[in-house]
Amino acid sequence: MIKHMLKAAEEAGKNSLTYFRTDDIQTKLKVDHQDIVTVADVESQRIIVDILTKALIEDGVPEEEIGFIGEEQLVKKGKHTFIIDPIDGTSNFATGLDYYCVSIGYAVDEVLTAGVVYHPISRTFFYAEKGKGAYKRVDGDDMKLTVTDAPLSEKFLGTYLFEDDDLVKAVMTLQSSARGMRSLGAGALDICHVADNLFGVALYLYMRLWDIAAAAVIVTEAGGVMYDWEGNELVFDFEDVNKKYYYIASHASYKEEVMKALTQVKSV
Repeated sequence: MIKHMLKAAEEAGKNSLTYFRTDDIQTKLKVDHQDIVTVADVESQRIIVDILTKALIEDGVPEEEIGFIGEEQLVKKGKHTFIIDPIDGTSNFATGLDYYCVSIGYAVDEVLTAGVVYHPISRTFFYAEKGKGAYKRVDGDDMKLTVTDAPLSEKFLGTYLFEDDDLVKAVMTLQSSARGMRSLGAGALDICHVADNLFGVALYLYMRLWDIAAAAVIVTEAGGVMYDWEGNELVFDFEDVNKKYYYIASHASYKEEVMKALTQVKSV
């Protein structure tokens, strides 16, 4: 399955690059100027769906068992369900900032079992299968990912700042312990950078299933943990695909400090 997902992510990434920093990007508003979609989002999602559907049918999976949950208005349940964000970081992509990625998660009977995140600009893949570890692939070379228990002072805090007092206060509290804070605008990549030990903590809110499903498999297979703002294991709801998640990805050793910061801001 990973082979099919890597191919789909790569082809979608190639498609996005044909539009990147061009006048053909055709940006449209979903809600407002900060919530947008481009022609590349729509086309890339269709490319992923077509490649995976064809591959699974060739592998003998009945088409009625193949499902997709995609950011661009796509919900089709199946025994084999792919969770797609064709361009995570669309605002970055549309503005010409190269911090964006393709994200594909895979679930069997609503249990996440694999994930692929692809950064087209650097041609870097992050991928994982449940029980088989997490890896980064660059120029065809695979490197095993393991979240290290290094001091938080040696890593960044990754987030995306909204007009939310609790988030801002928590970030301000935690960043004093980290090497610094980075708000780059692609949550899936931020979680992968926890797996790759660039970020010690990724702290987010208002994310949906397609934003984090693939990266969740990657960071946990790398030995990290994902939990909600109450400190509980993050559980995904495949029935409510529009549910918003408040989550933290980190090494387990940082959890106490993160939860202490969140508890302090909530009690103010």
